[in-house]
Formats: sequence, structure tokens, C-alpha cells
Amino acid sequence: MSFTCPQDALKVEDDDLRLAWYPTNHWKRGNAPKHTYSGGTLAISRLKNAQFSVTLNASYIWYYADTNKDHGKFSVELNGHQHSQGTSVGPRRDNQLLWESSLDLLAEQKLTFKSLEAKYFNLDVLCYLPVNLEVRPNITTPQEASQSPSASMSASPLSLVRSNGLQVGAIFGIVCGAMAFFGSIIIISLILRDRRRKRNRSQFEDSDARHSFQQLRQASIVSTTALLPSVEARHYLPGTAPTCSSQAISTQPSTETSNASLSIFSWRQVVSREAEVSGPASHRSTMPPPYAR
Repeated sequence: MSFTCPQDALKVEDDDLRLAWYPTNHWKRGNAPKHTYSGGTLAISRLKNAQFSVTLNASYIWYYADTNKDHGKFSVELNGHQHSQGTSVGPRRDNQLLWESSLDLLAEQKLTFKSLEAKYFNLDVLCYLPVNLEVRPNITTPQEASQSPSASMSASPLSLVRSNGLQVGAIFGIVCGAMAFFGSIIIISLILRDRRRKRNRSQFEDSDARHSFQQLRQASIVSTTALLPSVEARHYLPGTAPTCSSQAISTQPSTETSNASLSIFSWRQVVSREAEVSGPASHRSTMPPPYAR
């Protein structure tokens, strides 16, 4: 029967230079018509632990070879770690799908296929999907057609997830956009909170300044009232000046010029009134009070 790789898949034939063989002297190539083998050749070994490897940047891979009763089991390693096992034991058939798997999309993967028995271990072709083609094509191979319904159903969820999933780049962009959005919200909230604190602090300082000014003004009025002189109500002899009460004379000198000027002005008004009552202008005294000298 004719052989075809899955749709949109690329081939790694058994004579591809990307393949590495070990040991090289225990592998041989068999020829056959192209309708029997892919490319008309098949790599064959009967040595236990014989292996071939290839490095691919793929999203999915298929391994094709023939089956027969004298064939054996094999293992598949992914980047040096055991991944899975398979077998090529079965009826005599060509172009059989022996193994398939999805691969990591973010990096190249090294696949190593190793024989586990001293029996025939062959390679016809490897088919793979590049990373930009993540959807597994809907194909039917002879081995898949012979599988039970339960096996087909177990493979369906992987195909659905791969066909409906977002690309890695789209997911990365969504995550970065969400982080930038929430980060901008946090920064704006911090700026608004700082402005609110500054405004509250300014209002508090203005209120405190007004309160201090009211206290200073009240203290100034009380100090001015205490400095006003009081004159005793009595008659004076001609040629004598009225004296101020001892309560009007402050024992501590004032540093406020406005309070001292107000005290002198009040004393002069009292002298004028006493002079008008006591006698002529010749008997008026112009001597200032002791605290105003």
C-alpha cells in the first residue's frame, strides 16, 4: 500500500543527515519500492541497545516502521530521560505507526529511539509538525483503524486540547497585559493617597496657625489693658503734678513700643484734666511720669 505522512507534517527519512546512529557499523539499509517504504529505503539493526536520535523543534511527532513476529520492543527517550516504550512485534506489515507523542513548544527536543531486545529494530520515516502548526491533523492510520473504541476515545482529549488551546505567545501577552494594568492601578492609588495626605496636612497647619494668632492677639490685648495708668482721685497743690498709681507702673520694662506710647498718651490726658480743675496754666506741670523718662 502507498505511504503518506499526515497532512502538513514534515519528514525525516532514514537517510536524513539530521539522524545520528549508534553504533554506526550495526545499521544497514534495505531497499524496496517506494510504495512499500517511504523514500524506498528502510534502516535495519538486530543489536540490542542499537539506537538512532534526532533533534527537532516540533509540536507533534510520529514514528513509522514495519512490524513482524521477529521484531522486538523499543524505548523512547526525551532529552536523555525515559519517556515511553513501544513494540514492533506483530503481523508482517509495512508503514505502520509504532509511536506518537506531543512535544514541548518552547525548546528543541532530542528524541532517542533504542532497541530493548536483540531483535529487528527498524526505521522507515519520522513525521513531525513544526511549532507554528500546533493542530494535529485528523488522520487515520492502519494501526489507529484497528484500535479499540476505548483507545480512540483516550486519544481524543489530547487532540481537542491542542486544537482549541491558545498559543503560548497569546497567553504570555495576556499575562503581561494584566500585570501592567494592575500595576498602573496600584501606582495611581499611591499617588492619590500621597496628595490627600499633603492636603490634610496643609489644612491642619493653617488651622493651627489661626489658633496661634488668636492666642497672640488675646495676650496682646490683655497686656495693653494692664499697662494703662490709673490716677488717684484727689486734689493737688498748685505747682505739683499728679502722680500715677503704683499699680500702673510696671516693675518690668515693656519691649512693646505701642504699649508704652499708649501709656504716655493716657497720662497726658489725665494731666490736662487736672490742670483745668486746679488753676491757671502757669501752675501746670509738664514733667513726665517716672516710667516714661
